Amino acid sequence: MAAVDGRPLHFRELVRTIVEQCRGYVAEGKISRVLRRIQRSGLVTAHDEHTRHPSYSLTQLGRQKANLLIFVLETLDNRDSQPPEGPNEGRRQ
Repeated sequence: MAAVDGRPLHFRELVRTIVEQCRGYVAEGKISRVLRRIQRSGLVTAHDEHTRHPSYSLTQLGRQKANLLIFVLETLDNRDSQPPEGPNEGRRQ
C-alpha cells in the first residue's frame, strides 16, 4: 500500500505493484472493490479522496496486519524450504 520509501501509492502504482507481486493479471475492477472494502475496514486510508486520482496508504492497523501476514508467510516459506524430517528425527527417545 505504500512505496518502498513509505509514500502513499496512486491507484495505477498500486495496480502495477500488485500485478508484479502476483506475477499475473489482476483486474482493476477487482482491485478497486477490494480497496474500498479494506478502506471501510480501517486498514487503508485514501489521500485527496475527492480528486480523480487519490493515493492510498496503510493505516496503523493496516501496517500491523500486514506485518503479521508477512511474518506468517515467511514462517511458512522457511518451513517449506527445510528438508523433511526422517522417521526418527524430531522424536524424543
